[in-house]
Amino acid sequence: MWVESNRYVLRINYPEDSLKQVFDRFKPQNNEYMIRGFKIYWSYHTSNITLYRDGKLPGWKGITEEEDNKKMKIGLDELISFLRQFI
Repeated sequence: MWVESNRYVLRINYPEDSLKQVFDRFKPQNNEYMIRGFKIYWSYHTSNITLYRDGKLPGWKGITEEEDNKKMKIGLDELISFLRQFI
């Protein structure tokens, strides 16, 4: 996982065939807004999973960097918990 500007990028370190199986199970459940306050993108099994802030919802504007990091970590934790059911 690494941070790029206003998003967190998650890379699952699995062999490509295993990653495709995870992706194929995840894709029917995928909704970019499935975690409130965030947008999630995972378009292909070899691409990284990207977690963005949903800036259209209240709560992101005017917060400190520390508060922002805490909220992003909560979103990342929810994403990882969700992904575990497919791994």
